Amino acid sequence: MKIKIKSRDVVRKQFYTYCPHQKCGDEIKGNSESHVELNLKFHLDKHKFGKKKKK
Repeated sequence: MKIKIKSRDVVRKQFYTYCPHQKCGDEIKGNSESHVELNLKFHLDKHKFGKKKKK
């Protein structure tokens, strides 16, 4: 899966992307592109484990 990571200058350079999950759309931020990729991986893991429902 190829995610486009954008950058913006606030006080320091900040990198961000949005969650590709259809209903989520959260902004995933980091200080470098690798931080954004890692944070996105953890965020997507939350979606994977959050789907389990009790019967």
